Amino acid sequence: GDNVNRGTGDAVGFERLMGHASDAFDAGAEVHANANPSAAELMYKQFREKKKAATIHTKGSILDKYGDASEQTKAPEGLLLGQTETYTEYDQAGRALRGGEVVAQKSRYDEDVFDGNHTSVWGSFWHRGLWGYACCRSVQKGAYCTGSKGIAASLAANDLMLQNLETRRAAKEKEAEETAALEAAGAGTSFGKSGMKNPFGEGASKWGDKDETAQDVELDPAKLMEALRKEDKRLKGDDADADDEISDKKKRGNKRGYNVLADEKEPTEEEMEAFRMKRTREEDPMAAKDAGTGGYDLV
Repeated sequence: GDNVNRGTGDAVGFERLMGHASDAFDAGAEVHANANPSAAELMYKQFREKKKAATIHTKGSILDKYGDASEQTKAPEGLLLGQTETYTEYDQAGRALRGGEVVAQKSRYDEDVFDGNHTSVWGSFWHRGLWGYACCRSVQKGAYCTGSKGIAASLAANDLMLQNLETRRAAKEKEAEETAALEAAGAGTSFGKSGMKNPFGEGASKWGDKDETAQDVELDPAKLMEALRKEDKRLKGDDADADDEISDKKKRGNKRGYNVLADEKEPTEEEMEAFRMKRTREEDPMAAKDAGTGGYDLV
């Protein structure tokens, strides 16, 4: 078909004209390529002239700032092709033996700069993954050069570090030997590495065995009942016996510590058991006042 001809001749210009008119109309310009083609053509012509002027101005400002290398005098043909009349001999590795002067390659970084009284550059010394100065063996960049004294201090620090490592290794070996000795001494018993009794080790008594319950406290039933009676009175707030005892001691005027009304004595096992039996368990949901069970009625 004729599609091959759409990219040739005036078809390309007409397509650009239509695109520019459409973009201008979208931007708010009162122009339409079909309704007023002459205005659209004039606007497109003005746009091309302004674009050309802006391009020339930009190019000129760049050339004024950076210069035009194409206008300079061209180098001789011999230099362009890399040919000179200077005789130079090279070895098999490509190093110049005699002839032309060898020019060292330069980089964008500063070379042969000695700061901080150093006589060697940074990176001339390497030790265990660290770079430094060869003149003082310092691995801190920017540090002041200390010369031979710095090298001696560095060697002394390395020796101290090796000595510390050796001491640590010996301590670990000694600890391992002591642990092995404890394990050997505690074999067949219920004692572990730390010397503490292992409740699950070999030879440990089972729950409820006679050995476990041999030292259980035996409570006197009569004393327990008396302790429960006193605990009930204490909770109700009508402990008349205790009040009488306190009043008698007040009358006697015994010398005691500040704010002390009764003799301090250690509670008996029966009193402790009575306290545990009568104490209120606030965290028990079945014992709450609004639980509606009155304690363990549902159990």
